[in-house]
Amino acid sequence: HGEREAYQTVALLSALSVVAEWNETTKLAHSTSDPTTLLPYEEARSAAQSDAELLGQLAYRVRVLALTDTDEDGVAAGLLRALLLRRMGRVGVRLHQHLLSLYPSVGEDVVEQIRTLEPERKALASTRSQAFEQALSAYVDSCVRAVRAVHGQVGEA
Repeated sequence: HGEREAYQTVALLSALSVVAEWNETTKLAHSTSDPTTLLPYEEARSAAQSDAELLGQLAYRVRVLALTDTDEDGVAAGLLRALLLRRMGRVGVRLHQHLLSLYPSVGEDVVEQIRTLEPERKALASTRSQAFEQALSAYVDSCVRAVRAVHGQVGEA
């Protein structure tokens, strides 16, 4: 019975993820601006603040999930973690683009700190199971430090 509920949870999370990605993709497709175009300062600052806030919230959710995972086979928790990590990747890439719009007002070290999050996140996919939790924790710590650095440069949302 518990296995059936776990798979129903996985199906629901998968469906919600697809809808969220479709919604985000549709918004980008209908926007009039090229995502690689530099934004005006205030628009970039506001977007960077919002994305930094969101990245911090997602990092917190990944951390809480790791601490509260009670799923016996780990399927639902693993899927939720994968969905959160994928979203963190998208937000991090977008945040990096906003920070490039703010450069040189935002230090190069902060821009680089955000840029390196994506390769670190991608490296998690090839991390062996024994080292995964440690690598995941290190990635979340990197995100938290990066968010603090962004807040220090552009303020909080």
